Amino acid sequence: MPDIDVTIDQLLPDPENPRTGRAADRDDSIQRMVDLQKNNLANLALNIAEHGLSPIDRMMVIGPDENTGEYTVVEGNRRATALILMDDPSHLDQLNFSDKRLLNKFQKAALRFSRKDVEPISVFLAKDRPSTRRWVELRHAGRDKGRGVSPWNGVEAARFAKGEDAPIVAASDFLLHRAQLSETEIEALDDMPWSSFERFIDSPKLREKLGLRLNDGRLEATIEPEEIAKTLREIAFMVTRREKPDGNILNSRTMNTVDQRIEILESMPSKYQPDLSLTIEPIPLSELKIEKKTKPKRKNKRRTVKDPLARDKIIGRSLPFKVSRSKAEKILHEMGSISVVYHTVTIAILLRSFIELSVKQFLRKNGDTKNDELYKKIKRAADIIKIADPNADLGPIALIISSGQHKNAIWKLNSVVHDDYAFPTHRELNGFWDEIEPFLAHLWRSK
Repeated sequence: MPDIDVTIDQLLPDPENPRTGRAADRDDSIQRMVDLQKNNLANLALNIAEHGLSPIDRMMVIGPDENTGEYTVVEGNRRATALILMDDPSHLDQLNFSDKRLLNKFQKAALRFSRKDVEPISVFLAKDRPSTRRWVELRHAGRDKGRGVSPWNGVEAARFAKGEDAPIVAASDFLLHRAQLSETEIEALDDMPWSSFERFIDSPKLREKLGLRLNDGRLEATIEPEEIAKTLREIAFMVTRREKPDGNILNSRTMNTVDQRIEILESMPSKYQPDLSLTIEPIPLSELKIEKKTKPKRKNKRRTVKDPLARDKIIGRSLPFKVSRSKAEKILHEMGSISVVYHTVTIAILLRSFIELSVKQFLRKNGDTKNDELYKKIKRAADIIKIADPNADLGPIALIISSGQHKNAIWKLNSVVHDDYAFPTHRELNGFWDEIEPFLAHLWRSK
């Protein structure tokens, strides 16, 4: 795709833009975009008028049209519409504005705009519309396991705006990198709403409850790091689950005030409460470390510790449950008889099928015949088990389910079938089996 330079006059808003739907003509495309974006589009226009077009985000076009010489904008239609309206304000008189204040914003942007500040406009010229689909999809359809655009989370945005000493940056760095969380726990926090987590450290009263203080803009620890770590960990999982310690919903209304958040902290189980008597000389949280506890080495005994995730068979020598259905039993047998090291795709497909059959038979026995996505069935099955026995140990998968990450785990297994580039490793499959085995045991033990 070559780079070319165009003028505003040569830009044609896409009549097939997915944002606005199929438009009749150029004017209809512009009206639809204004109706949809309203103040967002006006704010974009003001920003372009003041700062110009972003040098790291160029438009993609196809064409030109044989009769008009115009290039259809396949990617960048908001920018194209803003440019057209500012360059020729007469368009504004032809549009329908339900709010005159919105019209005033566009007129203000047009007065500030200078065509020479943006032209010539460097764009990517694609050979045809089909060749643009992959890039447009990656731009707008989400992360796609890293292939698409990955927006900053709250911590990353704070690091950019305020630097490494921002309290939320220091707290998140300590939690994720120095609080001894397992890989499973870190993955479960992948979609944590950091803005909610930040609200538990944004007040002097709250920080005092956590053994923290703010000194010259830096977050400092006043108690032993292990005490801070266990409480921050529980807060993180609590906001990820969006559930208070008493089981009620945790949202912006139920944690709106400092007093509400203090009440939530005080209602956490005692094992997650920090011991504020274990004081230390105040130290920046960014410098705080937790030493790994290691057992003393035995003398005169040398033993090689095997990595459990490197094993050749996904299923160990003995299972904590017995499968009673012939098809599920056969799948389980085949899955356990071949090498996971050399047959990762086969194992992934068999594992996904076995999980589906296991959950399905359990839900049926409990009167649930609803047919929907597997990750939703897994959540319902876990809820049934927990209602019957609140102390049931579902293993690591319980944490993944409570945080919603089981959806991603099942999606990864599905992607082996549907994605040409998805190839799980034997370590990933072994690890997932170890996490879900206790849950499967409950499914097949239940009567």
